[in-house]
Amino acid sequence: TNLEAAIFLASNYRERGQLRAAAVVLHDYCQGAIARNETDNLLAALRFLSESVEIDIAAELCEAAIHSGLDDPRLIAESGKLALQLGEFELACARYKDILARMDRPHEMFSAQAISQTKKFTDPDDPDAALVFSALGAPGLSPTARASALFGCAKIYDDLGNFQAAAAALREANQIIHAERGWDEGEWSARVGRALQPELPRNEQGIDLNFVPIFIVGMPRSGTTLTAELLQKHPQVRSRGELNFMRQLDGYALSAPSQSRQDAVRHSAEIYATHLLRDDERFCFYIDKNPMNFLLLDLIFASFPSAKVICCTRSKGDVALSLWFQFFTSPLTNFCYSFGNIEQVINDYDRVMRFWMSRQAIHETSYERLVSDPQGETSR
Repeated sequence: TNLEAAIFLASNYRERGQLRAAAVVLHDYCQGAIARNETDNLLAALRFLSESVEIDIAAELCEAAIHSGLDDPRLIAESGKLALQLGEFELACARYKDILARMDRPHEMFSAQAISQTKKFTDPDDPDAALVFSALGAPGLSPTARASALFGCAKIYDDLGNFQAAAAALREANQIIHAERGWDEGEWSARVGRALQPELPRNEQGIDLNFVPIFIVGMPRSGTTLTAELLQKHPQVRSRGELNFMRQLDGYALSAPSQSRQDAVRHSAEIYATHLLRDDERFCFYIDKNPMNFLLLDLIFASFPSAKVICCTRSKGDVALSLWFQFFTSPLTNFCYSFGNIEQVINDYDRVMRFWMSRQAIHETSYERLVSDPQGETSR
């Protein structure tokens, strides 16, 4: 019944790649929290479960809590967020509309923007569109909440073909978020510099793998998700989504004394392999589609000599516009709210990939060809 103990135990299982065991611990804890009406603890466990272990189980437990009679608006919001991530758009829309009806300041939870993502709008008189547009008139909006509502309005305007109104909303939304969050250009430049200076010894003998890791890299919105979805249709391929700890492993390997770096690289590879394999069915190929792994190719090629790297390409203009359309939550994408910053990141990406493609075998895919001829592009 102790939240800290449950998360500690689940974390230990997760670190060993035993995600099924971690899910069982958290599932049992959440069921107990529902029975005890412990909403705060339940939400903490659900968020850990969805972010670190298994989003599907978190969504099921969230719905079970709501149907049991727990009606805390934060739980409704969590349900809407998880449903949106899982593509259950009708449920997501219903949950966020419930938030709009019941909360004093619903737009601080970005409800209007979330509703705009649940469908393609074709009717300007759609009542859901009216809900989103009305968010801009809500009293006391924080700058970020206003920007979120503007992104939602822009999505609907774009769906309806009113591109001038969409551009105006996006211009204001991006200006707000750029001013609110900023972007650490110095940190970015340091990461690019690291990517262009291979320092890690190659683990030529490798570790004892019975699978091949596939890293799909590229600019965000360049087709990494589509590429992973198409490849995973093969029965011997499993995608693990966007794993987010390769940067920590790179820091660990770099911090090791020079005489110990070979061992540090090997240990990093073992840790990463554990998180790919987990404790479920075995596959021949495992995908990590984190696009920003292009900054970590030194560690990738040092750790896994047999790794396959796929570089996703797309028209630079289309990438820039697609990024400018998005309201991101991760600080890693704070460059997306200024076309100048977007241009710099795209140019740095090209520079890093040219550097590594001159040294390693890297396969390129075209977003445009993936859309027009998915079978032909993935079979190349």
